[in-house]
Amino acid sequence: MNRILATVVFLLSFGLLIGLQMRSTSTISRTQGFVIEQQGEEIIRIEGEHVFRVSPDDQLRRGTVIKTGNSRVLIAYESNLIALAERTEIQLTKPGEIKLLGGRIVISEPITVRTSWINVHSETLLSVVNYAWKREVQILPMGAIAIVENSSLNEREFSFPTTWSEDTKELSVSEEPFNAETSSEADFYNWAQERL
Repeated sequence: MNRILATVVFLLSFGLLIGLQMRSTSTISRTQGFVIEQQGEEIIRIEGEHVFRVSPDDQLRRGTVIKTGNSRVLIAYESNLIALAERTEIQLTKPGEIKLLGGRIVISEPITVRTSWINVHSETLLSVVNYAWKREVQILPMGAIAIVENSSLNEREFSFPTTWSEDTKELSVSEEPFNAETSSEADFYNWAQERL
């Protein structure tokens, strides 16, 4: 009788340990990023129907929406660093891709930035601004080349600031390279570049 009881206790304990290990492994595999630094207190993350205040070292999962309000935040997502300016909203969609719902970001590594109208990819430092209320997206290469694509454009490469207007379905290209120091958002770009 003792032998049967000992065997049952052993099997239950072993099963419980395996279950706990599988649960912690699945949580880790869903975690794709974390908050590195924030400047301000008005940053929230939305996971499903749950809304949380952001704090450093918060884990970020696919599907998470981050809103900055009057604050800034630096996050790591997969192998990418992403700086979000004030009044910015992004969604972490899948590895190697984010959706910029509105606002201004700077990315440091290869990642695809999707908006409702256009997709942008770069191998180097890049800023993307989604003026959702104007239905415009500004692409600001801060390194070499940005690749821009949508159904109207197919795929094109640019090394100068470029603006897509959804209303006119046109892409306008600046004749001057982007200069973060003379931008109206120079303070944000300095903050982002120091951290990327």
